[in-house]
Amino acid sequence: MVPTPQMSCAEVLDCYECSIADPTECATCSAYLNYNSSTKKCECAKGSGIGCPNGQSCAQEAGICVDKHECYKIDNCTHCTFKDHRKCYKCATGMFLSDDGTACASLAPCKGIKYCNACN
Repeated sequence: MVPTPQMSCAEVLDCYECSIADPTECATCSAYLNYNSSTKKCECAKGSGIGCPNGQSCAQEAGICVDKHECYKIDNCTHCTFKDHRKCYKCATGMFLSDDGTACASLAPCKGIKYCNACN
């Protein structure tokens, strides 16, 4: 009886880094995809078995594929949130980030208030 060769993680579509402990498992998927050890696939939505098209990354909390530069559509956003490129992580100097990461607003209206470092 000839043993069946085990699949290497290099054969997993969108696998960025193989597991050192188990070379058949993917340790890190590219484009912020999640590895499903049951199906041995990198996927965006849990259980979908589907990755993201080129130029897109997985917004992990929502489980959807988005444009890698989606947050730059937000005025004055300089850096995207690591795991969800729909949201802004850092705004331009003189701007503050909304709690939900969907807007950058000017600090100018509250500059006259002593010790104010954020407006609402």
